[in-house]
Amino acid sequence: DLTCRFGDFTAVDRVSFRIRQGEIFGFLGSNGCGKSTTMKMLTGLLPATEGRAALFGRPVNANDLNVRRRVGYMSQGFSLYGELTVRQNLDLHARLFHVPADAREARIDEMLTRFGLHDVADALPAALPLGVRQRLSLAVAVVHKPDMLILDEPTSGVDPV
Repeated sequence: DLTCRFGDFTAVDRVSFRIRQGEIFGFLGSNGCGKSTTMKMLTGLLPATEGRAALFGRPVNANDLNVRRRVGYMSQGFSLYGELTVRQNLDLHARLFHVPADAREARIDEMLTRFGLHDVADALPAALPLGVRQRLSLAVAVVHKPDMLILDEPTSGVDPV
């Protein structure tokens, strides 16, 4: 049972669930009900006040790089570097997640193609429409081929198909 408190305010109160490999799991709820806080606890970005979370059978630990490399996380408030171009953001995250050097350029090109980012590859994120920045954030989250994706508001601002 995970609980997260900020002072006297309980943001998440004894939430408990299990997600098996291959499952798609979603949190539904109103603004401020603890969805993002729960996801941050699962990634190790925010410690639980009480309880324990595990990923891949191991306790969540922000310092466990082996587990963190297996997770792709797309936050609600873009995890992009504004001073880097689209291509450079992808390259930085590929390096941080140890995409092999001999495969890095091909993987970045694949992300640019898959997410329709070739035309803006040399642009800075701030110059992009919200929906394009959202696609870039998702590309950054999957550039290292993670075993698990944790997506916070992944369709917010995305143009309908």
